[in-house]
Amino acid sequence: MTSSDAPSGLSGTSLGERKLVAVLYADMVGYSRLIGVDDAGTLARLKRLRTELIDPAIAEHRGRIVQTGGDSLLVVFDSIDGAVRCAVKVQQQVPDRDGLFYGIISHTESGRLAEIEARMAVAIDPDDAEAHAALGVAVGAFGDVEQALECGERAVALNRNSASAHYIRGARLAFSGQFAKGRAELLMSLRLNPRDPTSALAASVLAGSWYFEGNYTAAAEMAARCLANYPAHPGPRRFLAAALGQLGRRAEAAAALRDFMDNAPQVFDSLVRQRAPFVRPEDHEHMLEGLRKAGWQG
Repeated sequence: MTSSDAPSGLSGTSLGERKLVAVLYADMVGYSRLIGVDDAGTLARLKRLRTELIDPAIAEHRGRIVQTGGDSLLVVFDSIDGAVRCAVKVQQQVPDRDGLFYGIISHTESGRLAEIEARMAVAIDPDDAEAHAALGVAVGAFGDVEQALECGERAVALNRNSASAHYIRGARLAFSGQFAKGRAELLMSLRLNPRDPTSALAASVLAGSWYFEGNYTAAAEMAARCLANYPAHPGPRRFLAAALGQLGRRAEAAAALRDFMDNAPQVFDSLVRQRAPFVRPEDHEHMLEGLRKAGWQG
């Protein structure tokens, strides 16, 4: 969507200028039924959900709410990547809180839509580094490491100061087994902007690169640091538990494993019980080995 086509209040540019934005719409599943059963309780839970999770996630990913309607939200983001990451974060956590569920599209659907929007953005402006980085994130999530790396290379060539560009290049290198090269790019991303929407992911992949390389002490330290800096991001929890398991620190490993399974069960299912498309089979098995040493019975 461009600002010239956007509803009133979406445009942040002067007349005649065009700015690409990403739009997210969400509403609560079964809101009318829940209101009919317990109006005061439903409204109280919705308010708590907005205050504790949804509004902070929108702010973290640089979105702004432009319209509300009872249970619905219309949010705009300056980047496709921010919109997708916000949607995924909320969807991962909402079903585990207060019995409420916000009707945001599934991870697969959001990824496919992100890829479509990113391809449109690249077509509109082939020299936009952030568009190439967003496309790299989208295709990389489905396991197309080669194309994701090409997107990262192009993004860095267009803007060497883009944290997102260095993140996507570093992540794809790390997940393809080029750990040292990947770490150099990920560290550059964090140095450029430690609060970029991709920064929590960059720190998590750093922990993973150390783990897959067999440096469990560095992996555990990096995962713990990532959780301290980005406590809402669940990804590094798997590397923390697995690394502690490999180090024989059983009590700490078991505690980290319980924390992961209790606080992010959907993420645990998608990253542990299932192999993410962008993770090599041998790396996934390596991670499971550490989690079993932490006490997991899967």
